[in-house]
Amino acid sequence: MKNENKKIEKEMKNENEKIEIEKQENVVSELMRRLLIGTRIMRRREELYLDLDTAAELLELPVDEYKNYEYGQTEIYPDMLLKLAQVFQTSPNYFFQDLYHLQK
Repeated sequence: MKNENKKIEKEMKNENEKIEIEKQENVVSELMRRLLIGTRIMRRREELYLDLDTAAELLELPVDEYKNYEYGQTEIYPDMLLKLAQVFQTSPNYFFQDLYHLQK
């Protein structure tokens, strides 16, 4: 009976470790996704020869809030993504072009 309990405990520990690793991988994937999208936003802004202040003004955002999008510190929701695409004269898909390798 003791061996049976130890075996179950070991299996549970292994399962918990797998779950924890998966959570960490998801966090890393989310951060990478934000950074890649932010890089695309910055690249497009620079292609249009816009500085940070002008881009923020066009998007009707405080400069610090806009910077957070470029630096991947803030999640970009669909309404902001559409606004970015309109102001930066591109399609929303443009911002996702580098994300294909993050898919599982």
